[in-house]
Amino acid sequence: MRQIYDQPSEIVRCEIPDLEVVRDIGSALAKGDDELLWKAARRAQSQSAFYEQLRSQVGYTTYPGVAPRLHKNRMEFHCSLLMIPILLPAQESGLLGDTRTCDTVMPHIRSWLMEWFGNKVEITMYNCLFGYQDVCMWAPSTMRERLLQLAMHTKHAATNNNPCDFNLPAEAPILCFLVAAVHRPLAWPELPPLVPEDDIKLQARISGALHLCSQSMTGSQIKVLTPNFASEGIGEGIDVWLEAIAQLLGIKRWDVQQADLDAVVLQLEVGDDAREVAIIPLRAHQLGLDGIEQQLTKVARLGSGFLTRPQ
Repeated sequence: MRQIYDQPSEIVRCEIPDLEVVRDIGSALAKGDDELLWKAARRAQSQSAFYEQLRSQVGYTTYPGVAPRLHKNRMEFHCSLLMIPILLPAQESGLLGDTRTCDTVMPHIRSWLMEWFGNKVEITMYNCLFGYQDVCMWAPSTMRERLLQLAMHTKHAATNNNPCDFNLPAEAPILCFLVAAVHRPLAWPELPPLVPEDDIKLQARISGALHLCSQSMTGSQIKVLTPNFASEGIGEGIDVWLEAIAQLLGIKRWDVQQADLDAVVLQLEVGDDAREVAIIPLRAHQLGLDGIEQQLTKVARLGSGFLTRPQ
């Protein structure tokens, strides 16, 4: 709240909604209190503006630290959550979750990421793949906790004990992510300039490393996308995943239901003989309302019609 002095003896109070939203979101995230966020959401004049601000805050933080390669004085570091979307064939599901499965290749992947960033930032990362069935269950406080663990170099239990069951056919491709944090002193991290050859090289390296961890021995393709900051990375991953499901199995009719303030649920008939409806949550704090709308537009294009549920 700012004070505007109209006359020396009179104070007029003026509410600035956008600043109130920024303050409320920052305070709730700092406390790790999701209920405070939803109370702020109910008060917000614009839901779109609220979730855009939440999306822009939840994957970023600052902290004091020391950069030994520069000097020993403490300085402010800016830290951003980074997601690398990966599309696994169904038979590669064993790569998910278990830190022991991919542990040996993670130092190499971290080194390649540092190289991709031009060795201008520090990278910390989890030693496992997070399935979207886990990521879509993250509340804003969980997402911030993941970032803070990486920022403070304290990587605790990684996966969710209660992942979402999408009810997709067994042969459906799997969306997962490598999750990292990018650290930079005195300035926010930026993605490197677009160099397609560097992107393809990084993708091929990560795909090859994950193949080495595979237990299926099928030689099936593991598709790795270009790294991006959290919201954009999640959105790009979902985008490619839905296309892969449609191409492999077909998306027939579809529908969407709002689950709560932060989530809508896609309902999909997948495959020619679909007997049950697949459910895929989309989270506003991860995608923003515009991002959710983009995914619904894609599904409408991929699907063959609107799902009418029997009464």
